[in-house]
Amino acid sequence: MKACMFLWLLAVPFIVQADNFDWHMFVPTEGVNLNGAYGDHNQGVIQGSFFNFTELNFDDYTPFDIPDSTAVSAFALEPIAQSFVVWVSFSTPIDVFSPGEILRCDVDECQSVFSVQQDLNVTAAVAIDALDLQEDLISVSFDVGFTHGSEYIDPKNVYSIGSDGNGNILLVEQSNGVSLGMSEAGNMSAYDKSPNINGFSFFFGADTVFNRTNDTVFSNEILRIDSSNPTHSYAFGISEVVHFIKAFHSLNSGYVGLIDESIDVDENAGNIQIELYRTYGNEAYVSVLVESMDSSAVESVDYQFSPTAVEWFGGDDSNKSISLDIIDNQQLDGKKVFFLYVFAASEFASISGLHELIEIRIIDDEMDDLIFADGFD
Repeated sequence: MKACMFLWLLAVPFIVQADNFDWHMFVPTEGVNLNGAYGDHNQGVIQGSFFNFTELNFDDYTPFDIPDSTAVSAFALEPIAQSFVVWVSFSTPIDVFSPGEILRCDVDECQSVFSVQQDLNVTAAVAIDALDLQEDLISVSFDVGFTHGSEYIDPKNVYSIGSDGNGNILLVEQSNGVSLGMSEAGNMSAYDKSPNINGFSFFFGADTVFNRTNDTVFSNEILRIDSSNPTHSYAFGISEVVHFIKAFHSLNSGYVGLIDESIDVDENAGNIQIELYRTYGNEAYVSVLVESMDSSAVESVDYQFSPTAVEWFGGDDSNKSISLDIIDNQQLDGKKVFFLYVFAASEFASISGLHELIEIRIIDDEMDDLIFADGFD
C-alpha cells in the first residue's frame, strides 16, 4: 500500500471500516459522550461498529443554527446523489416553523412538507414524535393523542400520511403500540422502517418501559422486528450511558467486498478485471478505494495498478469491476504474488471482513516454455 494513500485514509474522520451494514443514528434526551462523539437533544450520534461513534450535526444540514433550547424530536435522512437532505421536526418554534411541522432541509433552505396544525386542521399543540421516510411514504407518530375526523389518533401508534384524492389528508395506521406491548401510558418516541435483504427491519422506541412475551424493552433501547420473521424480535441498547432515546433512524447501506479471495492469472494475461459486490443493503451512496500491496510481485515491474475508487449510488447493488494490467517481463522468475485491498472511502461505507483483500498469483509463462523445451531435447 502506498504510504501517502494510507495517511490520507487516516486523515478522513468519517471513514469506518467494519463488518457492519446497519448504521444506527439517534438523538438522546440528555448530553452524552460516546468515545469522543458528543450527542444531546439537538445533536445526533451515529453508531457504526460496536464501539465506533461519530457525531451527526444537524446544523450541517440546515440554513440556520439550532438553539440549545430546541430539541430534534424526529428525523430521517433522504439520500440524494452523494449526500443527504434531512427531514426533521423540532420541539420548539425555529426560524419561521412550528413544532408540528416536518421540514425537508439542506444547507440552503428548509421547506415545510407537512404541518399538523394546517394539514390536519388541528388547533391543539401537537408535535411530531417519530418520523420515517420510504420513497414517497411519510410515516409519523405524535407526542399526544387527538381526534382527526372521527378517528382518535393514538400517540402509541405509527401512521402513514396519505390523501383521499380530494385534497384531504388521511392518517393510516401502520403499527399499533399496544400490539407491540406498550402500556396505555406509553408513547411511540422512535420509529424506522429500513429495507434489508429479506424485506424490511422495523425499529420501535417508547418513552416508557414496555414488556413483551420474551423480553422487556427499556427507554434507552430499540425494539427490532424483521418482516421476514415477525415472531423473532430483540431489543438492543446503544450504550449504558444513554438513558433515553428521543429520535432514531437506521440506514442499511450493505457492505462491499471482493468476489474472489484469491486467483491465478497467467503472466501473459494482459488486462484483467476484478469484481466487487455490494450486498445486504443498498440505501445511500457508498464509495470504496481499492489499493495494491506488493509481495513477491512488484508494482510497475510485474503488474500495473493505480488506486481506484468504486462507487454505488442509493438503490444500486450491482457488481462493479476494476481493471489492472499484468506485465510479462519475458524472464523465467517463477510465480509472483501481490494483493488488492478495499478501504471505506465515504460515509456509511462498510467493508466485509472476509472479503477485504484478494491474493493475485501471477503464473510465469516462461515455465511452460521451459517444460516444453526439456521434453523435446
